[in-house]
Amino acid sequence: MLLSLSTACLFPRSWPTIFRLAAECGMDGIELVVDHQLWLGGAARARSLAAEHGLEILSIHQTYMPLSPSGGGTDVIIDAAKAALALDVPRVVIHGPFCNAWRERTAQSWLRSFDRVQTLLAGSGIRVGLENVGVYTDWDEQNVLAQTSVLDSFARRHEIGITLDVCHLSLNESPLAAYELMKDLLVNIHFSDQQGVREEKNRFGRALSTHHRMPGEGQLSLKPFVSRLLADGYDGPLTFEVSPSSLNVWSLERARARLDQAVAWIRACQEDASA
Repeated sequence: MLLSLSTACLFPRSWPTIFRLAAECGMDGIELVVDHQLWLGGAARARSLAAEHGLEILSIHQTYMPLSPSGGGTDVIIDAAKAALALDVPRVVIHGPFCNAWRERTAQSWLRSFDRVQTLLAGSGIRVGLENVGVYTDWDEQNVLAQTSVLDSFARRHEIGITLDVCHLSLNESPLAAYELMKDLLVNIHFSDQQGVREEKNRFGRALSTHHRMPGEGQLSLKPFVSRLLADGYDGPLTFEVSPSSLNVWSLERARARLDQAVAWIRACQEDASA
């Protein structure tokens, strides 16, 4: 199992700072979220930083920003695929459409962008990891890919992988149950905890408040989940995707301590599993 750090955790810190902290805390690699630093610095800068700090860029994640070189919208998943090709990264993480029916215009646009992603990546060996949508409100539950079984079926039908974000699961759904269903499709795991408050805030507000907390500081049953990963010999990335607020990103000293805490939590699970 590879320990990876999402650059989103330390936004808006610079890449050199994020790569340095990841290396100092014992991470194996980075999940690079597409943003202005990639658009301005290019793939060469990312490769250089990874080499300097002895890290691997394990995955590319589509941008969270509303605009991109492609103009934004559903084409941000195409931008992510192009970045993965430029960096020769083995995984690219994309989100599905935020829609309640496939007939909606946005959903149809996303399907066209998704087809383009598959065409771009054909023969490259880069695997798409379609991430499960966050299910926190009644509206979220109506998303076209909200149900784990539906996401699993979509991925199998289109011969792609899945990125399982355990924090995105409903508290009514066990991380272990989701894992058992899709474990042969997993290319990445986003790892964090959640407090389980069903807020009506927008999804970005939720991500910064009650969700994407430090492991062990929420209500998810994470230790049995990690134990199963270790028992099964999962060899993909376990990607820390803790919110900047949970990581206390305003203080580098505090952020470093919190990252050490997260890594220690995983190491303790590994020691328990080998005991």
